[in-house]
Amino acid sequence: MQLFDIIVAMIFLCSLVAVSRFRQHLTAEDRQSYNHIAFGLSILAMISLVQIYKGLGVFASVPFISDPLFFKLAYCIGVMTGLTFLINGVTTWVPLSRSYRMFNREKIRKLELIKKTEQLARVENRLPVVFKKTLEQMLSAHDLTKGAVFAYSSSSSKFILVSECHAEEQDSPDLHDIVFSPSAAAAFARHCGVTADIVIDSLPHGIDMPQLVLPVLAGDRLAGLFLLWGENSSRLSDEERMNLKIAADIIGRKMHLDVLQMGSSFEKELRQWQANLESNLDRTRDAKEILAGLAQQLGNKVAFDLFSLTMVFGKNVAQRYTLGGTGGVLSEPNVDFERADSVTREVFVRGNPLYLADKADERWGRVDDIVTMGEYQSMWLHPVKIGNSVEAVMTLASKEPRYFTSSRRQYIEALVPTLSGFVTLDRHRREIGVRERRAFAVNNFVSEIRGEQDLQTVFSHAASILSKELKPTVVRVSTVDADGAFLNSRALESNGKIGSVTPAGGSMILSLMPYHQLVLDTGRPMMINQEQTDRKMTQPESTQVFGIDLKSALIVPVKVNSSNVAVISLADSRNWSDYQFTQADIQFVTSIAVVLEMAIHIARTRKPARSTLKIVRSKSVDPGIPEPEARNRIRSSLTGILGSVELLKTNPTPTEESIERCLSIIDKSARRINEYIGAVDSQ
Repeated sequence: MQLFDIIVAMIFLCSLVAVSRFRQHLTAEDRQSYNHIAFGLSILAMISLVQIYKGLGVFASVPFISDPLFFKLAYCIGVMTGLTFLINGVTTWVPLSRSYRMFNREKIRKLELIKKTEQLARVENRLPVVFKKTLEQMLSAHDLTKGAVFAYSSSSSKFILVSECHAEEQDSPDLHDIVFSPSAAAAFARHCGVTADIVIDSLPHGIDMPQLVLPVLAGDRLAGLFLLWGENSSRLSDEERMNLKIAADIIGRKMHLDVLQMGSSFEKELRQWQANLESNLDRTRDAKEILAGLAQQLGNKVAFDLFSLTMVFGKNVAQRYTLGGTGGVLSEPNVDFERADSVTREVFVRGNPLYLADKADERWGRVDDIVTMGEYQSMWLHPVKIGNSVEAVMTLASKEPRYFTSSRRQYIEALVPTLSGFVTLDRHRREIGVRERRAFAVNNFVSEIRGEQDLQTVFSHAASILSKELKPTVVRVSTVDADGAFLNSRALESNGKIGSVTPAGGSMILSLMPYHQLVLDTGRPMMINQEQTDRKMTQPESTQVFGIDLKSALIVPVKVNSSNVAVISLADSRNWSDYQFTQADIQFVTSIAVVLEMAIHIARTRKPARSTLKIVRSKSVDPGIPEPEARNRIRSSLTGILGSVELLKTNPTPTEESIERCLSIIDKSARRINEYIGAVDSQ
């Protein structure tokens, strides 16, 4: 009997432990039935233990419990109570458990879609196949009649039908004709809660609005759309919608990971390619050879029909290298880079890339002539910077419209740092070449003055050298008159149209030329920015010396022994920001001034009979002055008279000193005119 009680007690205790162990699963169906079962088993286990302890005589001395009648009554009440709770709990839990198991099987069946989609995304790399199989599984796992999946093409900026599926064989309108909203991609980029009527603009006849639109988001990019239709009477539950969305998200995550992996391998390949490009920058190779090698390596990655690099140097002097389909390099020095409407200049000024996808772009008419002469349909222009300054513009053209996609542009942009190195190298070579050329010009000029006895020829040659090398608008070489009142023009060169100006053999009133007077007094070169509001050259001075509406000027003195006897004047009519004189230009003009100092010093040390031109003018007039020269001198003297009169007229309150100076100039000029006329008459 004791053994039977022990077995019964163990059964109840083990049942209680099992119920406690699976408490989470049992309470998931119904918590109240679990409480009844657990309470009934606890009572029965406790009664069984008390029965065992009574048989062992544990309660022999305990009041009431030791009484057989009372114990049997309490035992029966406990057994009946425990069984009541246990039976009530079990009878309530069994049907609930049966329905719960059925619900679980349905839930597992629907969750099978997520499992199959995950497996498919792992083993299949072909995106159209993944889209198609997932769509079929969506229709088979849920009460859906048909569906379609669209992939978004970033190149054409529209959705393309990948696959469609129907629960039953039936004819349906062509889903290719669905028109999506242009802002669909942007709407999904902001949030995923948009409805079908926002995404779709219009549907073909016979097709209803889809019941569910699922976006496929690869990171923050819209990669595709699932459109799902169901029966009008059936609606998808929130759980079903969530399962379908998870399946779409699995595909989007796979696409995003693939893009990241491809991007990582692409960046590694790009870095290796850039390292190979750097090896082309060999200082011992010719510029054309270097650029041809770089263009060839780019052509292996991005096929193009024309490659052009326009490098802009100081004063907007541009050098352009162009490669066509033959691989030959065309070098164009001194390219006209002043067209304000040119797209090349636009990229150079703004410093931003420019993509002309086809000839329909209104800016196509502003491309360089070398591009418009070919049958090109698309063009990509990219600035080449050194530091923060744009120094060149790279141009690529193709005969295919919309050719330069984002992947191709990545290779092009990877070439830009190497092109910056090429521009730096070519600029360094150019600066060395300019210095060597200018040094050769100065040395050659020094050699020429040794055997030259005519200073007029020396002055003319100096003006010619400066005009050809620096290309300013006007170059003038002048000497100081004996009494310091005039500058006698010895040479005049121009690279553009100039107005009424003092001729090469004329004289200029020095008192009307404050900047030239200042240079002669200080003996230091002076550069003038005429576009500034202050420190501008006066109108009489600019008119006498240059005869143009100048923007910048450079005045350099020529000093012999301790006195400044001559001056070199340069002026440019182009904008100061683009054509101001550089420090290298000032050094070159100063070098020419030093050579002129040598020539004047040599002329002064020679015998008077060997010198055909004297720097210091004598008061007596040579009776053998040619008539043209006498006419020029008369004209310059008249200019002095007219300038003095104009100065008195424009000054409302002239001082006695200024009046005396002007009268002195008028008197001297009149006397010279009289002397020149007498000299001509005596001939």
